[in-house]
Amino acid sequence: MSDVYLCRVSRSADVHRSPKTLYRPTGQLRWIVLALLFIPSGCHREQAVEIAPPEDETYLAGFGSEGIPLDYKASVVGSDKCKDCHPEQYDQQATHHMAHTGAMIGPANRDKIFSDEKLALPFKQLPGDPPFSGRYQKTDEGVFLTVDQDNAAPLQSRADIVFGARNLTMLTAEEGRRLRELCLTYSRLKNCWFVTPGHTIHEGELGELGSVAHSAYCLSCHASVVAWRDDRLDPQASTFGVSCERCHGPGSAHIAAVEKNESDLKIYNSGRLSAYEQVLFCTQCHRKPADLSPRDVLNIDSEVARHAGAGLMLSDCFRQSPAETTISCQDCHDPHTNAEDSVHRSNQSCLRCHEGIGKIHTTAVVTADSDCVGCHMQKVKSPMGWMEFTNHWIRNPDQPVPRGTSEEPAMYALLEKAYRANLLDPNVDTDRKSMTATSLAEILFITDRMSDGMRQIEDAIEFNPDNPLPYERLAGIYQMLGRKKDAIAAYGQAIRIKPANPTLRFSRGRLLADEGNSNEALADLEIALPLSHEGTALHNAIVELIDTLSRRKKTTL
Repeated sequence: MSDVYLCRVSRSADVHRSPKTLYRPTGQLRWIVLALLFIPSGCHREQAVEIAPPEDETYLAGFGSEGIPLDYKASVVGSDKCKDCHPEQYDQQATHHMAHTGAMIGPANRDKIFSDEKLALPFKQLPGDPPFSGRYQKTDEGVFLTVDQDNAAPLQSRADIVFGARNLTMLTAEEGRRLRELCLTYSRLKNCWFVTPGHTIHEGELGELGSVAHSAYCLSCHASVVAWRDDRLDPQASTFGVSCERCHGPGSAHIAAVEKNESDLKIYNSGRLSAYEQVLFCTQCHRKPADLSPRDVLNIDSEVARHAGAGLMLSDCFRQSPAETTISCQDCHDPHTNAEDSVHRSNQSCLRCHEGIGKIHTTAVVTADSDCVGCHMQKVKSPMGWMEFTNHWIRNPDQPVPRGTSEEPAMYALLEKAYRANLLDPNVDTDRKSMTATSLAEILFITDRMSDGMRQIEDAIEFNPDNPLPYERLAGIYQMLGRKKDAIAAYGQAIRIKPANPTLRFSRGRLLADEGNSNEALADLEIALPLSHEGTALHNAIVELIDTLSRRKKTTL
């Protein structure tokens, strides 16, 4: 394999800066704002901030100028080179789930992923998901997702890449260094097809098109070597899945050092890091608290369980232990083997700090051989396609969620610190900083710091003017301040980005109706109605408001 640049080519772009918004916060709005911010929203995916990248670039994810800096020069050699000296670890890693988190779809695996039997499996609709008539089809040119359209030719998108070890989600490499996550996913657990988690599918849609930054971010966890050619991902030149070098750095300098019998082996070994640094290393992919929203954390949503690093960093066992006994990922997990192969390590980690556990537990008989994880890191079911995850936020089994308890203020303080650090991190892209600033604003609104919260919303918009969530939050705050016209304008900005979002349309329609603009309100509601799903609270609310406005129009004629 040719040399791979360790550092990404520096990229910059002029970002349109939004004008500063005038605000006059009045009154104590804490509980009203709290209720507003915890209403589920349909706008949680980052949108595009377009950057003009160089045409050709290849890099090892996680290392270099936008990752871990190394004090030596090296290039990628491929995992096969590791086998000569580390055969046991090589064989173990080859069967690890992380090694199978991504793959190029080609002749070698096409019939396995898309066997005739698998293609014939049924589509199952999860609660809240829309019906979907798309299907994958094999042709001589590849595998394509095909979606029928009324009175038009079917839409098609080729499946270039597959992500996931449990659910298999397909992606298309598109121009502009963007990946399209296709909206039909295979569940190994249920042996069926279903709508890709996180997608709100409407007629004629193939899937979510990520921004440049978001596409690169996804690849950093599902690929080791990333190759861009002519402004598009080159799957054949990329290395998918987590390989040896994704965790240990490029190997050419290490091989040369071993051959020369040098004392400095020039290899990155996360096992030698402090516990805190080790967990941060793993959170490159397994996320940290700053990557979660306040509502995720305060409600211990399934997103916390899905992102193990974030959960562990929220645990008292991590935050409050002395440095010499702080728990780390590798206390319980051998990084070369799957978790189910190393469960015996977990109890020993607990017993390091919790002596005399029989006396501590007064309501159950517990010994050193009891399953600590089963009680204190319970399984959480997720809407992510019938999956369940181990919640790494170590807690007592009967301990309530932080929201509404004495634990809530401490969580606000912890998250605020995490969000502010994320905003200062040069390795965090503008898409994620936009989401971070929005999350920080939520904390500030809840804790009665309205002016600072408004500034964070404005910063979120400046970081990424194409992220609808800050506009939605801004609209809600304007509404609470009684500034309905400003709220309508902010919803308009969010709708400009997400015109097919029924929640945004309904929210603006309701405000327009309050302002007496029935015709404009009905226009929004009539667009929102077919986009919402029958039987849901949103759909019923839209129908009710349309009926009210229609009756109002008749009485005024």
